[in-house]
Amino acid sequence: MPASRLAQLALGLVFLCVATSCGGKQQGGGTRTTKHLEQTFPVLESYHVIAFRHDEWCQALEYKRGRYASSSGKSCISILSGSRRPYDQTARRDHAAILAAIRGAHDGVRLLKGLQFDREGRIKFGIFDCSTSDRQQIFVFSMDPLDPKTKIDGHTFRPVSASWYLAK
Repeated sequence: MPASRLAQLALGLVFLCVATSCGGKQQGGGTRTTKHLEQTFPVLESYHVIAFRHDEWCQALEYKRGRYASSSGKSCISILSGSRRPYDQTARRDHAAILAAIRGAHDGVRLLKGLQFDREGRIKFGIFDCSTSDRQQIFVFSMDPLDPKTKIDGHTFRPVSASWYLAK
């Protein structure tokens, strides 16, 4: 295949990835975004992830093995439900696998927190923050309907599908 054709294909893939990221324009009130977020559920469920953050300045993970963070700064560890420890080799490997799944399905996720699971180990509630520096975009997944007056992290939410809500 000629180099120019490969370059065109690569550019097309980059455009497709950007267009489907959290920060991209949403059609249908965010339903396209929520479908991508749901693609992360199998990995999140297999690791039983409760909280996850991957930023330049902070990596944090709370899951079935414990709570880990790259920094002890309050803004880094605030998503964890208790004391943290530095990453060990297994936690680093698990963080990388979770990050790969998130980026593979939806590159714009900034952090996940408050994930809860049903008896079968499926996600029944979670907060998915896809905000950027210039746009707030926080989704809540809830198997139980949310009362429109319910506030989570100071936000009320509007439904975008049967189980997904977007911060107002």
